[in-house]
Amino acid sequence: MYTATPTKPVERQSALAAYRYDALDDLLYDWYCSEQGYQPVEGYARADSTCANARASDQYQDIGDLIEQRVRAFVLPTIRSAIDELDGDDRLAIMIEMRNRMGPQVWRNPRAGAGQPAAYQAAKLAVSVILRRKGVEW
Repeated sequence: MYTATPTKPVERQSALAAYRYDALDDLLYDWYCSEQGYQPVEGYARADSTCANARASDQYQDIGDLIEQRVRAFVLPTIRSAIDELDGDDRLAIMIEMRNRMGPQVWRNPRAGAGQPAAYQAAKLAVSVILRRKGVEW
């Protein structure tokens, strides 16, 4: 509708403006969730050996889902090997941050104390160098 005096445009903030994580944080969180995903059931084997080579058909999946699945199949084990290359303090800083992000923020780093945010940033920098060397992009 046309008016003689147009309304002033409203400045809108993005809903993600308060989001404090970057792409590497999200990638590490996806890796941590996949690492925590397997829950063993007492008395049952993890996999049945008779069905070890079985594979589901991909005909009903979207091409975007297939690409995402195959990229994750490369990226997640690469992140695991990069985490394994870190020293103990950096590995602990990443694990504490991911545990706090996954659930209630009650986990504390005994080695870093109040310096956990700085320790996590240093660990994130160290793992980013390793991931870039291995060809992982985010």
